[in-house]
Amino acid sequence: TSIDKSYFDDSAKLEISYCKKGECLYDLERLNDHVYCLEDGLCALISITKSGEEKIYHYFASGSIINFTPAYLTLPPNTASAAFYMYTKSDCKLYEISYKNFYKLLSENAHLNRYIMTLFANHFSNVLYHFHFMQEASTPSRLCKTL
Repeated sequence: TSIDKSYFDDSAKLEISYCKKGECLYDLERLNDHVYCLEDGLCALISITKSGEEKIYHYFASGSIINFTPAYLTLPPNTASAAFYMYTKSDCKLYEISYKNFYKLLSENAHLNRYIMTLFANHFSNVLYHFHFMQEASTPSRLCKTL
């Protein structure tokens, strides 16, 4: 699926960005002020364990709007938020929109606002399901789900 550009008008000032597989879009050192509209590719929200193992919490496929959660955070980054990263898992084509323009659009566009709230709910539900599944499912079940 592609981005529903009806959420954005010319004032959004969407800029096209191309990222190679394995690029970091967000971490504590790369705090940015952009929301990404993933036109093509696959991204993942991950953390790295103390032993160096990558844990994937959520995949974002083409058509997703990503990195909007930091725009809503009111507390400064802490060690807990420092544990999470957003990486491209394939070559990606993204549209970037600054938080400033994103806030403006949210205040003016009830349709976009409802859509973002729906995304929040879906992401939260998916992360909870994934966390529960990783804690409770057998190793063969987790392997089958991954494949």
